[in-house]
Amino acid sequence: MAKNTLVRIPLFILFLFLISCSAVKPEFSNLMGNNSYRNGKYQKATVFYLNGLKSGVYKDFLYYNIGNVFYSLGEGDEALSVWEKAEHTDDPEILYRVCFNKGVLYYQLGQYEAAYQSFKTALDIKPGDKDSKINLELAYKKNTKVENTSMNQTSDSDKGLNDNSVRILQYVKRQEELFWSVNEEQEEWPQNDW
Repeated sequence: MAKNTLVRIPLFILFLFLISCSAVKPEFSNLMGNNSYRNGKYQKATVFYLNGLKSGVYKDFLYYNIGNVFYSLGEGDEALSVWEKAEHTDDPEILYRVCFNKGVLYYQLGQYEAAYQSFKTALDIKPGDKDSKINLELAYKKNTKVENTSMNQTSDSDKGLNDNSVRILQYVKRQEELFWSVNEEQEEWPQNDW
C-alpha cells in the first residue's frame, strides 16, 4: 500500500506540471531569456524571448527585453524599433524603462534633444528617479552646448533652450534642494568621519 502511494505522488506531481506548462510558458521563456542575457548568451536569449512572443502574453516585457539584446549587440536602430513596440503598454515600469533606455541610446548617438525628451518622459513617469534627473541635466547641457556652437553668431535672447525647458530644470533643482534639506535635518552625522 505504501509502495503504491510513493509511486502515485510523483506521477501526480508530473501530471500537474504537464497541465500547467501551457500557462507558465511565457514566464518561463522570459526567465530563461533573462538568464541567458545576463550570461552574455544573446542569441539564446533572443530565441527564448521570441518563443515567449508566440503565446501573445506579456508582449511588452518581451519586446523590451529583445530591444535590450539589440542594444547590447550595438544595433541601436533595431533596439529603437523594438522598444517602440514595447511602448504600447499599460505598465508604467516598462514604459519608464523603455523611455530611459531610449534616452541613453539617443545620448550615445549624439541626438541630445531626443535624449532630453526621453529622459523628461521617464521623469514624468517616475518623478523621484535620480538617474533620470542626472541624465536629463546632462542631455540639457550637451544640447545647449551643441546649439551654442552651431549658432555662434546669434543674439543673447536666442541662446539656450526655450522657457519651458528652463522652467522644468528649475523645478527639478528646487525639488532636489527640498529633498536634500529635509534629509539633512533628519540624519545625524557621526562625529568621526572615517
